[in-house]
Formats: sequence, C-alpha cells, structure tokens
Amino acid sequence: MLRPATLVHAAAVAVALLCGPAAVAQQNVKVRDLTELDTQAVMLVRDASGQVTEYAGAAGVTMKGVGLVYGLSGTGDGKSSLTRQMVANQLAKSGFTNILAGDIDMKNVASVMLTATYPPFAREGDEIDMSVSAMNASDLSGGVLLETPLQGPGTKDGGAVYAVAQGPLSTSGAAKQTVAKVRGKITREILTRFYEEARDRDGRLTDKWFRLKLRPEHRSLRLAANIAREINDAYLFRGQVQREELAGADGTAVKVHIPSPFWNGRETEFLSFIETVQVDAEKEATVTIDERTGTIAIDAGVKVTPGSVSHGDFEIEIKDGETSLSRVRAQMKALNIPAKDQIAIIDALQRNGQIIGRVARK
Repeated sequence: MLRPATLVHAAAVAVALLCGPAAVAQQNVKVRDLTELDTQAVMLVRDASGQVTEYAGAAGVTMKGVGLVYGLSGTGDGKSSLTRQMVANQLAKSGFTNILAGDIDMKNVASVMLTATYPPFAREGDEIDMSVSAMNASDLSGGVLLETPLQGPGTKDGGAVYAVAQGPLSTSGAAKQTVAKVRGKITREILTRFYEEARDRDGRLTDKWFRLKLRPEHRSLRLAANIAREINDAYLFRGQVQREELAGADGTAVKVHIPSPFWNGRETEFLSFIETVQVDAEKEATVTIDERTGTIAIDAGVKVTPGSVSHGDFEIEIKDGETSLSRVRAQMKALNIPAKDQIAIIDALQRNGQIIGRVARK
C-alpha cells in the first residue's frame, strides 16, 4: 500500500518477462551477462585474482571509512569538534603543526561516512561506486572528498584497507543533499569461494555446485531453462562427460553441478567455461531517470515484485503479485508526490530487490 493513500495490486502475470505489452528483441549474450553467482562467500586475501562474474554472495563484504569533504558553500559542519580535529590532523600531516582545532571554521567542510560493497573477484585498481553520507552537514552539493581509506571486516582495529576514495561528489541535483556518490579504487584483492559442497556421513565429498541467479531484469522460467539447456548441451558437446545433467533451473536461478573431474582445484576453470556459453535473451526492460530534470521514463516491461519500502511520510507496499512500475508511479503522481521523492522511492525499490528491470540514469 501507499500511505496515506492505499495501493493494492492483484497478481497479473505468471512469468513477468514473457508476457505483457512490451515488444522484446532477442539478443545473443553470454551467461555472465544475465546472471550472478548466488552463494555464500569465503573471504581469502591473495595476491592475484581472476575476474569472473558478479554474484550476490559477496554482498555481505562491506567496507567503511570516515573522511572529509571540502568546498561546500557554507553548508558544512560549523562547530563540530570531530570535524575540527580531523582537519587539524590533516593539516598536521602536511606540516602545519601549530594550528589549533578550535581556530578552524568548519562552515565549508564536513565529516562524512563512506560505505561500499566489495565486488567479487575485483582486482587491484578496479573502480567502484561508494556511498557518502553527511554526519552533520546540511548539504554536500559541490563538495570534494579528500583521500579516504575504506576498511573491511577483520581485525580489532577495524580490518585491513581494501579501497581508497577521493574526488568530486555526485549528487542528485535536488536541494539539500546529505547523501552522495563518489568513485573509489580497490587497493587489496579478495578471493571468494563461489561453490558449495555436500558430503556423506563418512565425510566423503559427494557433490559441488553453485547457483547462477538471474538478474531481476532477466528473470523468467523460459530463460532459466534455456541457460540450463545450453550449459548441458555445451558441456556434453565437448565430450567431457558421458550423459550427465549438470544444470537445473527455476524462474529465478540455475543450479549448476560441478563435474567431479573439476573438483581438485579446477572449479574456477569450469566456471570460466560456463561464462562462454551463449544464450538468447530478451532485451532488458529499463526505467531511465534524469535527476536534474526530474524525468522518469519507464518501459512497459518494468515490473515491481511484492514487498514494502518506506520513504519520508510514505510506505509503499505491493501485495498479491507483481505489478508494473508505471502503475506504481501513476499512483505516486496522483498523490502529488514530487519527482525527486518518486526517484528516491524507485531507488528504494531497486535496493530492496523489487524492481524487475534495469534502472539507468542519464
């Protein structure tokens, strides 16, 4: 529902991407472009890492840091003792050791919290997006972040540094932005184990497998079945095994069993083979957002799954099956919700994993 008004939807489509008014174009793409590995990650630091594919299991590997933003237009932290001390520490590192923290005016400077998710199989030097949140500042627009290290989970001192961020902040363009984005770089690599194992009562290994989770914009039983069939056919064609069904699928994921010849340190080799498999997929349904103009363009195929999110005074709840994002937006417009808040609600739905489709920005 959408409070203070109410929005309740009935189930409309059994398989969202295969039905509906949107015309879809077939495109020949690799499995890795449609899926992400869905398994629990075992973190191990190593010197080199092979780029494989994104997967949901690494979502728990979170990095955090505290930094300084300068260049604000009088919207900084003012008399914040924390920010004054941080600035004094930075100046001391540059040789200015006689400056007292109490003598520094913080109206154009702000202390911020940075967070980011470590991408699976990322390599040193890879760039990623990081979230920036103000601690006391009223607006981060126009600010520039000083070099800030981000630490991961681990030791008592907060963990090792895995990434560094610095540079101009990117905001939505709306007034009074206390959250922003900034680009950062990976400085330390992590290896994650992508597969799971099964053993019998005597501890003997009986199976290894992983799940390829279809990205929301591609979820459909038909596509999942196509991926499973192509994996089976491609592997059998190479003559690696006798008749063995490697993959099974439902509408959201494909479970792939790793053949026993690949159990002894060759699991990543098998995964690299899976990534070369070609499948036909429907063109992504997309919602395109222009935050500066407040324009939201929604393809007919973009859906929203059941669930709820909150934003400001509103709670958005989708019940009883999928509905179109266009219908949700029509309800928001009917309630005179401003465009910037509509965009924030769409972002919240995306973060919640409820949008079936791609969210793009101009």
